Amino acid sequence: MAFKILKEVCVGAETVKVYMLDELGEVLEIETTEKALDFIAILNRNSDNNTTYKLVSCKTHVGTKI
Repeated sequence: MAFKILKEVCVGAETVKVYMLDELGEVLEIETTEKALDFIAILNRNSDNNTTYKLVSCKTHVGTKI
């Protein structure tokens, strides 16, 4: 199972959510939970106060990841 990283940024009273992208501009998918959680820990440690990163699992429907 693959995982995505969701970035949440608080802008005033609103929260903006975006998925992290890879070097080709596609949604970044990380294959193991351990690697994804390690990366998220680094991102959260180095982020601004109004930014958080979360783990999201990729679900597969009829052979297509979403």
